[in-house]
Amino acid sequence: MGERKKYTLTLNGTKYPISTEEPEEYIRRIEFFLNSRIQNAKDKTGMIYSDSITLALLSIEVADSLFKTQKQFNELKAETNKLLEKYDELSAQHDSNCAEIDELENEIRELREKILILKLGGTAD
Repeated sequence: MGERKKYTLTLNGTKYPISTEEPEEYIRRIEFFLNSRIQNAKDKTGMIYSDSITLALLSIEVADSLFKTQKQFNELKAETNKLLEKYDELSAQHDSNCAEIDELENEIRELREKILILKLGGTAD
């Protein structure tokens, strides 16, 4: 585990002390993201709520986004698994086809040899 660092996150003008192992750049990205969402909500509604209501509404919005993203991830994961299964089937079929081609090429080579022997007047036993 890494070393925990203390930061101050400012959300909607209110400062919140936090302690985390994450780098400051990451924390500032979160801070910017959350403040952007808060500002968007203010712009849409034109209303100003208390910090607790603002953060509660923001939490709901972020949770909604998380759940939708998880659903998309699970759907993509299921689709990827289906594609991997199809790939495995096609790969096995490819290997089988290659083996069959090799066998047929050997048969053709043997038949050509027999034809050549017959043309030269020999017996093709």
